[in-house]
This record gives sequence, C-alpha cells and structure tokens, in this order.
Amino acid sequence: LVLAMEPDASLVFEGRLTAIGTEAAPIIVQPASTGSGAAALPWGVVALRGAGANGSEIAHARMNLGSGLIEPLAEYSAMLSIHHVQDVTISHCQFEDNRVVDDMVHAVYSDVRFDTCTFTRSLRDALDLDITSGTVVRCTFVDSGNDGLDLMTSRIVVEDTRITGSVDKGISVGEDTDLMALNTYIKDCVIGVQIKDRSRAVLYQCEVLGGEKGVDAIVKNWRYG
Repeated sequence: LVLAMEPDASLVFEGRLTAIGTEAAPIIVQPASTGSGAAALPWGVVALRGAGANGSEIAHARMNLGSGLIEPLAEYSAMLSIHHVQDVTISHCQFEDNRVVDDMVHAVYSDVRFDTCTFTRSLRDALDLDITSGTVVRCTFVDSGNDGLDLMTSRIVVEDTRITGSVDKGISVGEDTDLMALNTYIKDCVIGVQIKDRSRAVLYQCEVLGGEKGVDAIVKNWRYG
C-alpha cells in the first residue's frame, strides 16, 4: 500500500487505527510529487488524537518527507504525531527525512511502545516524547539533526537501542523525566546523554563513545530547582 500525499495533506485519526503491513509489502507514506528538481514537496502529518484512538497499532510502515500541521487549537510538530492516546504500538517502522517542522516523531500525554523502528536524518529531534510513558526497544537512530531521543516530563525505558551521529544529544533527559537505559549504544553524538532539571537516569550496560561529552548533568530550567 502506497499513500501518495499531496503537499500539506494530512490524515488525523480520532478512532482506533490498525495499519499493519508486512516486511515484504510495507505501508509507504510519501509525497505524491517530487516537485521541481530533486526536492520533494512535503506532505503534512499522520496523527492519532484523543482517547478514541487508544490501542492503535502501526507496523511495517515507512514514512518519509512529511512535515506537520497547525490547526486553530492544536499543533502537530512531527510527521507522525500522537496526542492524548494510550496503549499505542509502533513496530518495524522506518522514518526518514522529515521537513519544515522540528520533530520526526512526537508523542504528548500518551503511552507508546516503539519496537524495532529506525529514525534516519531527522530535521531536528528524531523522537520527541513529552509527558509520555513508554518504551523504546531495538530501535536505531542515525544522523539526527538535533537530539536522537528528546524526553520531557516522561517515564521511558530504552533497551537494545543504537543512537549514532546526533548533532546535539544522543538522549536528552529533561524536565523531571525518569529514564532507564539498558544495553544501549550511543556513538559520535556531541553529547551522549544529558540529564537536567530534576531528572533521573539509570544507564546499565550501555556504551557511550565519541563526541565532546559522554554523560553531562546540568541545570537548565530554573523552574525545576
């Protein structure tokens, strides 16, 4: 299945979404047209919104060259955005080359499991989790334009994951976040892991290599003491 998205076209789901491809035949979400020259015209967002979408699952999908969406009462800051949704599973998916807006994938006020997903060449943050609980297992982050994994006021377990080449942090742990990272490999990020603003991080059997700093602990936002 190929969804050829026109420029700025978006899909917003308020009911439960079950979108399951296969390894041989993934669901592909991509621009309908390459536009002028080699540069594609980005589409908008695939979004899950509200309790009606609880229990949604996306598997064996590939999304590239999406952007975001601004509505009068909501802003979706990633090509895959999850707002106020519980028990979401995203597995065996690939996300590549988002455009215009900061994040490649974003979840807020949600509970999400990411399993065996790849995030490649994000414009800014690859995976941004705000006020969210969940797991990131067997995932790969490559050449993020800012942070590989950006956490704010969240409760997250990261396991068997590889993060390389982030322009800023491999993992940013901020604003009263709890992180448990197990068997995770972080290489050639400017800062491997940064813990700040009353956050707590446990790294067990992790490797942090290259970059300017391996592990950094700072105070950034005075509101957290």
